[in-house]
Amino acid sequence: MKIAIVKDTVVRKKFLWHDTWIKMCEENDIDYQVFDSFKPDFIDRLVEYKPDKVLWRSGNSPHMKFKDETQRQILDTLNFRVIPNWRTHWVYDHKIRQTYLFKKHKIPVPETHVFFKEKAVMNFTKRAEYPFVIKADGGAGSKSTRFVEDRTTAVDIIRNTFRRQGKWTGREYEHHVTYIQEYIPIKFVWRVCIIKNDVIWGYKTMVKPGTIKASSQGIREFVSLPENVIKFTEKVNRKLRLDWGIFDFIWSKKHRRYMALEVCDTCGPGYKDRGLTYYKKGNKWVSKEDNSLMERLIFNEFILKDQSWASKNAIREL
Repeated sequence: MKIAIVKDTVVRKKFLWHDTWIKMCEENDIDYQVFDSFKPDFIDRLVEYKPDKVLWRSGNSPHMKFKDETQRQILDTLNFRVIPNWRTHWVYDHKIRQTYLFKKHKIPVPETHVFFKEKAVMNFTKRAEYPFVIKADGGAGSKSTRFVEDRTTAVDIIRNTFRRQGKWTGREYEHHVTYIQEYIPIKFVWRVCIIKNDVIWGYKTMVKPGTIKASSQGIREFVSLPENVIKFTEKVNRKLRLDWGIFDFIWSKKHRRYMALEVCDTCGPGYKDRGLTYYKKGNKWVSKEDNSLMERLIFNEFILKDQSWASKNAIREL
C-alpha cells in the first residue's frame, strides 16, 4: 500500500494532521510520500506516484479553499481516492450547499431561505417573521452570523451585501447572496463527529447565559452523549454517506425534534479534552474512555482497518 500525504493547508501551524499521519505510516511500515499542494507540479507528482489513497486536511481561508477545491476536483475526475472524498469535502464551509443537501435527504433544518437577487430578499423582509438569523455562506465561530430583530436592520445588511462592501464572514467579504434562517432559541449546540459510521465523539458548545445568540459561543462542556443524539447522528450520516462529518445539531422545542445546522470535515484541537469516544459494536454503540486525536481515528478507520487493501496487496504479490 502507498499513501500520499498532503501537507495541511490550514492557517494555524499547530496541531497539523499530516504530522500524525506521517508518524503512523512509519509506525505501521506503510510506504508514503509527502506532497505540498502549493507546488506548481503538485498534481503531476502525485499522479506519477500512483498512491492507493491520498490523505488531505484542507484549510478554510478563502484562497486556500479555492485552491484545495480546484485540486480536489481534478483528483476526483482522475479517480484518486482522496480522504475525505469529494462527496464529503464539497460542502465544507459552504452553508448553502449544506442546506440544499440536508433538505434533499429530508434531514430536519430550521426554516431556511437563500436569495441571489436583492429584490427577492427585500420582498421577503416585508412578510418575514422576526427575529431571524442572517448567515454568510462561509465562515465559522459565529463571526458570520447576525441576529436580526427588525426590518430596518435586515435592509441595512442586505444593501451592504448587494450594493456595498459585502457581508463579513470572519475572513472576507461575501457579496450577492443572502442566507436567512429561522431563529430557534438555544442554550447549547451538540457538536458531534461520526467517522465511517463506526466511531462517534462529541460535546456541547454553550451559549453564554443572558445572551441571545443563534449559534454557540465556543464554551465547551464535555458530557456523555445521549443515546438519541448518537442515533440521530448515525441516521443523518447513513443518508449523506460522508467519509466523516462534524455536525452541529440543536434541539427545537417548537418543532420537537433535533435539527442540523451545519457540517464540516475538519476542526481545531478543542475536542481533545473529551473523555469518551463511542465505537459501533454490532448493532450497539459502546462508550470507551478515549480521547484519541481526530487524525489518528481517521487513519485507523481508513488505512489500518481497510481490509480491501490486504486482498489487493496479496494479488500484487502474485
